[in-house]
Amino acid sequence: EGWVENLGAGATRYDNGQTGQACRLDNTGENVIVHFYDEPGQVKYYLKGQPASGGWNGTFVIEESADGVNYTPLRTMTNVNMPTNNFTQFTDNPDASSRYIRFRYAQKIAGNVALDEAQILLPAPGDEQEIHVQYNGTGVPSGSLVEIGNATTSTFEIQNLGLQQSLSINSITLSGADAAQFSLSNIPTSVAPSSSQYFTLHFDGEGEGSKFAVITIANNDANENPYIINVSAVAGSLASEPTAQASSLTFSDVTAWDFNVTINGGSASYYLVLRKKGSAPTGVPVDGQSYVKGEWIGDAQIVHAGPAGTFNARHVEAATTYHFKCFAFNGNNGFENYLTTNPLTNSVTTPNGNSGTTFNNVNPNSNEFVGQLSQAINPPNYNQVFYSNYIGTIIDEFYVKDTVQNAQSMNTVECQYSGYHAIYPAGFQFNSTGFSREHCYPQSWMPTSSMPGFENSREYSDLHILLPTKQNEVNAVRSNYPYGDVVSNTSAFLNAKFGMNADNQRVYEPQDKIKGDVARAVMYHATKYTTASNDFSLPEYISPSIPYGQDEYTLKKWHFNDLPDNFEVARNEYVHSKQNNRNPYIDHPQFACYVRFSNMTRWTPEVEVNGNTYIALDPGVQFQWYQDGVAIPNATDAIYHAPGPGNYTVAVKQFEQCPLVSTVTTGINEWNAVQSLKVYPNPSQGAFRVQIDCNHSETIVLRITALTGETVKEMQQHIHYGTNYIDLDLDLAKGMYLLETLSAAHTHTTRLVIN
Repeated sequence: EGWVENLGAGATRYDNGQTGQACRLDNTGENVIVHFYDEPGQVKYYLKGQPASGGWNGTFVIEESADGVNYTPLRTMTNVNMPTNNFTQFTDNPDASSRYIRFRYAQKIAGNVALDEAQILLPAPGDEQEIHVQYNGTGVPSGSLVEIGNATTSTFEIQNLGLQQSLSINSITLSGADAAQFSLSNIPTSVAPSSSQYFTLHFDGEGEGSKFAVITIANNDANENPYIINVSAVAGSLASEPTAQASSLTFSDVTAWDFNVTINGGSASYYLVLRKKGSAPTGVPVDGQSYVKGEWIGDAQIVHAGPAGTFNARHVEAATTYHFKCFAFNGNNGFENYLTTNPLTNSVTTPNGNSGTTFNNVNPNSNEFVGQLSQAINPPNYNQVFYSNYIGTIIDEFYVKDTVQNAQSMNTVECQYSGYHAIYPAGFQFNSTGFSREHCYPQSWMPTSSMPGFENSREYSDLHILLPTKQNEVNAVRSNYPYGDVVSNTSAFLNAKFGMNADNQRVYEPQDKIKGDVARAVMYHATKYTTASNDFSLPEYISPSIPYGQDEYTLKKWHFNDLPDNFEVARNEYVHSKQNNRNPYIDHPQFACYVRFSNMTRWTPEVEVNGNTYIALDPGVQFQWYQDGVAIPNATDAIYHAPGPGNYTVAVKQFEQCPLVSTVTTGINEWNAVQSLKVYPNPSQGAFRVQIDCNHSETIVLRITALTGETVKEMQQHIHYGTNYIDLDLDLAKGMYLLETLSAAHTHTTRLVIN
């Protein structure tokens, strides 16, 4: 009959079950109920306690019920008998009258429970007679419905599963509203052990529409007497048209990424539900046509085709109105008759993103902005979703969509980089789909990647940066190359490209609709995980084979050209519901204007001085130069030729969505001596060579500060015209530091990384 999962809002699956995924029960009261029609045999299932840091402890019960209300225990698991190292199979023997089995976490003390491969078997053959009926090779439990269409004769098989005793058939009779249009022949009187007998149902097919009868088999089975079979047939070419539509179509648990739909039915057997974004569906089903979930009728997709009840609305976007149209119908397998007049309609609008008070203490105009932002997205209640739970969370609960293949309802997940769609029947798996989890911020860029336990770290499993992608065609090709705009393809897979950018560097370019998404993922990761000891800023040098880094301007350009859409907003809300943190660049795209991701400091324009020429080094859409705080007329280019010494500053607007931001250092009272500042090797274990190019001699100050602002070393150094070299041997803790050169006119800053 089916099962019901009563699970909480957290993860509901473990990816590594006994076979494929396993159901995850992680709170007191969570349960899974299996409902079946027929007499049960053994119940088999696999369990594994998922221990917390202190081990597994609690009470987990397997229960049975005849009515789904009153349950009695079959087995009780505690810390004494719950396996925690491997999945272990258990077998129980429910009562013959039971029709429900419930797996329930009765009391959680520590750890979770994984449940997999639950099976309700037919009763094992015994000596006593045991009735079982089949139609067209399929079992027909007592009390179930058989739809025979317009067949004039139908053959039913009565099986005796018993090994010693004969099954007596006392009578087989017909009743029901249209019993007069049915008849029986070849009625057996007994069935030998381990044998079968057959009887025939005849239907005269007179009239039009649906016809109903009930077959009652009186027998000597101890538990299933009488054996009831409900029969539905069709006279003519179509079932009877329903007399009324469903009574209501309602919505519950509405979030930015998900909601449930409930059909409160009437007298019809089935209901077909269409969904469309933005406006009402106009399509109408055609009588005699069978439809499946995922198929399209006109401009709307079918999201349900079956009995009344509750179903989940998959693949939902934020701030979007979804319109529904529900048609009642009877019949199946080509005999469908749809009631198309006055279909039931309703709509629901999902909420927009809501960051609440997350960023109340963040001020983009503060020099402490980057630290404030990092603190806001590192809340004390952050909940890590482990890498192994990726399928059970964001794949099954967010990315999966409905589709159709070969007239069968299927599931599909899109490769975010290329637009390829994996299609599968049930139970997403990486191996069978050829997919993997792609780190937008590659693992090898992470300074913690070589540390013990990295694969259990937060930065490794953070859902904000993990995307489903094709492994061989996409993930492996991107590898740890930076993102960029490809001007010369080396390879391509659908909408994704790999090749050379305008600077002749190998880069990876995903499909256009995801460019802003991946840029925001990388910016988020750099912001969240950069600390005094771990530098997650954008790399300047990736490896000997990739002797360059991730271009910051490219990410910001993608970010502003592809601002967050409703799909990404919904994803941010979903991840927040799991991890309790948000991507700030989705909630507040303008925040990216204020961060220099190459060193994770507050962004201010960088200026190079060459004689009387001042050059704003950062790209921008607007420039304004100032002298003594007053705007210089017509000085609106990146380069300004000053008439003489003075207090010059520049304000730069990086993108149209950004404000004009001025340089921090405004006093330039003489020609700046320092023209460029370079440090190598960087990172190192403490030994650095500093290269300073100068246009005249001057005594400058070299200052090294920790990211906390504390000065850890300061020295004066006389520099002369040309190239100067200064060797530093620093005995400092591992981490990132800032090196400043302070001259009379200007301050240059770069970073030092000690590993």
